[in-house]
Amino acid sequence: KVFSRSNLGFIVVNKEHFDDQADAYHYTKYNRVVGSDFNLFSADNRWSGKLFYHHSFSDSNERGGGQHGADISYTRDRYKFNWNHQMVDDEFDAEVGFIIRKDAFRLNPSATLFIFPESEKINRIDLNIGYEQVTQPGVKLLDRNLNFKIENRYLSTANLELEANLDYVLLTGDFDPTGIDEISLLEGEEFRNAQLELAYRSNNNKDFTYGARLIGGKFLSLIHI
Repeated sequence: KVFSRSNLGFIVVNKEHFDDQADAYHYTKYNRVVGSDFNLFSADNRWSGKLFYHHSFSDSNERGGGQHGADISYTRDRYKFNWNHQMVDDEFDAEVGFIIRKDAFRLNPSATLFIFPESEKINRIDLNIGYEQVTQPGVKLLDRNLNFKIENRYLSTANLELEANLDYVLLTGDFDPTGIDEISLLEGEEFRNAQLELAYRSNNNKDFTYGARLIGGKFLSLIHI
């Protein structure tokens, strides 16, 4: 336990082979990850989040590599700010686990404004803007997303959302979106798309509930240079 409500945790994960033929099967003889997490909860509940650092070691890479990240939120009655990032070294290798992408830096800040209208039906309106990008050393921007969202939260627990997304993608390898080897999008090509989404979920206190989602926009739009 740290401060009034926060806490500090440690983790050790060890994977080790006792088979004499590990080299023949190209196994690493051992893979270890050690790390620490700091979980933040302030006394007034305004600050919350998590910071972490993990480091991996193996017989093939004794020096190893690390990853670090943070997901911190500051909340008041009318607004909320969130900072999220993750950096994964090229040498970080957690064999007992799952890493989406190595040698990359992910950044994802967001801000939300809470509106409480004088209404007999609407409890709260959330206005949110978020930004996310993934970059890689020596390579220009890999992915980017700009998100705008309006959410109506009704007193009945029903929910109505209107969301807009602007995306950018740089292909790091050839890609066939059809899965039948008929269309090949080439490594290095850049794409942008825009989507508008409308979603509704009914009162979940009823015996019968339903939801609907409508999405319109482009899937991949090639950027001509």
